[in-house]
Amino acid sequence: MAWEISMSMEGWGDVRCNLHAMDKQELIDAIADDELEAMETMPGDSDEICAARKAELDQLDQDTLADAAYDLIAEHNTCDNGGHAVWIDRQGFHTVSVSLTAGGAEILKATD
Repeated sequence: MAWEISMSMEGWGDVRCNLHAMDKQELIDAIADDELEAMETMPGDSDEICAARKAELDQLDQDTLADAAYDLIAEHNTCDNGGHAVWIDRQGFHTVSVSLTAGGAEILKATD
């Protein structure tokens, strides 16, 4: 079951840090999958479309991808039951923790 996101500004900041600490390929997969999920009813070879979009996204830097994923989270406004992870894609296959991860903490330290 999915819930609507309701968290503090600190929680949103932790999500942003966690996204910037995520593996670039995870971000690419999440963004491309979300776009593919939006096109479910459109004709065409979904594998080819997804591969092409992932190749385009691979040209972007980590910060741009993390910001794009953050925007998707805000747009979809959905989290797991209990609110421990927010959904990047509209189906909830790709999530990011609301609690600051070790990688997210490193990003936070670097910005201080």
